[in-house]
Parts: sequence; structure tokens; C-alpha cells
Amino acid sequence: QDKSGQLKVELQLERAVPTGYIDVGNCGCAFLQIDVGHSSWPLDRPFITLLPATTLMSLTDSKQGKNRSGVRMFKDVDFLAPASGELWDRLRLTCSRPFTRHQSFGLAFLRVCSSLDSLDDSVVGPSALLSSVLNKVGEMF
Repeated sequence: QDKSGQLKVELQLERAVPTGYIDVGNCGCAFLQIDVGHSSWPLDRPFITLLPATTLMSLTDSKQGKNRSGVRMFKDVDFLAPASGELWDRLRLTCSRPFTRHQSFGLAFLRVCSSLDSLDDSVVGPSALLSSVLNKVGEMF
């Protein structure tokens, strides 16, 4: 019933790691911003922006409900300098769709990979579970 057009989700990683790249499966989200922080920080301390608000859907597609799914891949050169290369164990995803507020939106999946991970074992945390949680949260909007 929330018609704000914005969805925020905070995720706790198993351990603090440098973020090497992030793959995102879109499900009707127009913009995505990713902020990072530490679980040891006080609750009132603001997160630091890792990936500034990024367009996942055009204005036209968002208004018409077209091209709702797609995959975007972000790597360390896409991340802002203050947060890039540092160790983080908390992510805040802010999904928004300000143009059309009567359709559900969210992310189909999120894959966070550390620059420390090998190619064979590059997912931090259980991606299938994370995808399921994000889908269920996204369906609420």
C-alpha cells in the first residue's frame, strides 16, 4: 500500500570484504543506488555511497511498463572512490520507480562478488536465498 515509489533493503554479508563487482537482475526498477557500511557502526551513522543512483529503465519504458527485466553488471571502476576498495559487510539497496507507482517493482537477483573471491566461488552469501528474499520484498510494491 506504500505508494512512495521507493524500496530500501539492508543486507548483512557474512564478513567484511572489498566489493569487486555487482550483477543486478532488474524487475521493473527505474533507478538503483547501493550504499555500504559496517555492522559495527552506530545505527545513526549514515551509509557511504558505493554506486550512485543508476538508471535501470528509461523514463518511457518505466511509464509504459516495458523492458522491465534486464541485467546490469557493475565493476570497481563504476564505484565511487571513498567506498571503492574498502572492506564492507553491509549493503543498502535503494530501488525506485518514481514515474509509475501502481506497478510492483524490485530486483530479480543480486550477485555481490569480492575482489578476493576466486572465479569458481565468487558469490558472497547464498545468492539463491538472496534472490528469493529480494523477489518477495519487491512483490510488495
